[in-house]
Amino acid sequence: VPPTAPLANSKMVRKDTALGGAYRRNEGVLSTLIDHYDMRFEWYPSIAEVISIGFFYKYFQNPIELYRQMMDSSHRIYVTTNNSEWAKVKGLEFDIRKNLGFMAPGSLLEDFNVSGNMTLQSSEVQSAEFMAKSIGTDKYGNTFEYREKQFLKSKRPLYGQIPVVYNAAIQYAGDRFGANVAFNHMGHKTFMTAMSEDLIEYERPRNQLDAQLSYKFLKNKNLDLKLNLSNLLNSPFRFYVNRPETYKVQDRWKGLSNSEWPTQEWEEIYEWKFGFSQKYEEGYYETSEDGTKKMRICDKETFNRKVGSSFSLSIGYTF
Repeated sequence: VPPTAPLANSKMVRKDTALGGAYRRNEGVLSTLIDHYDMRFEWYPSIAEVISIGFFYKYFQNPIELYRQMMDSSHRIYVTTNNSEWAKVKGLEFDIRKNLGFMAPGSLLEDFNVSGNMTLQSSEVQSAEFMAKSIGTDKYGNTFEYREKQFLKSKRPLYGQIPVVYNAAIQYAGDRFGANVAFNHMGHKTFMTAMSEDLIEYERPRNQLDAQLSYKFLKNKNLDLKLNLSNLLNSPFRFYVNRPETYKVQDRWKGLSNSEWPTQEWEEIYEWKFGFSQKYEEGYYETSEDGTKKMRICDKETFNRKVGSSFSLSIGYTF
């Protein structure tokens, strides 16, 4: 499919229960073209050890993102899959695996390995929207609407990109018994983007702890028993939006109506109230202007979900 041609099978509309019952629709999207560059420096102190650092850069032409929109007077939520103009992602990757035997050669520590990796990345997107400019009639009497693509001045992170991801693990590999414990962290990310800040939905950071225990039976150690323990912390998946009460109109626009604002871009009209940002904040209580009541100013949690911990036992035999 040519990159400038809409994908023929991408037009659809359906109710998506996974998105809170929102109506998911497409009007056709373009294929995304990606240019990827990376370089990595690696050092292997021994066969089982590695220390590496890498850099990567990606350029997306027509990146596909999930947009949340309030489309009609019934306040029905529509989630659309749209192309943004372009996106850039760049980041650093660190990776290490080290045997602990160097601390006490010939000791039990030689059976222990520690490992970890971290990815730090930043991204920006050039968003665009089509604005109706005029309605006219052609020479045949057909009415048409002229629309013009407008680029938003402000840049935002790419949908789904996580600024920091890291994990750390310790492994013991004895003659018969083995154990591995791994901790993973995923940072804050955009779950659904939008043109209006109060419609953008984010996912909060999440931690996960996994472990595995193993033991080799029989004289030849060819019967292997493994116990896998996943998501031991049972950390929830937590989603939220920034409520309108967490930001305000900039002082320079006070006294003007919406129609008198010279721009409709969020960053040029609004600013965050003290203590707030795109990240989730518990908020505080603010006294009303007449002093009769206190109102809680905070971000709104939209959905929390726990998937539970899981345990599995497997047996393997080597002939």
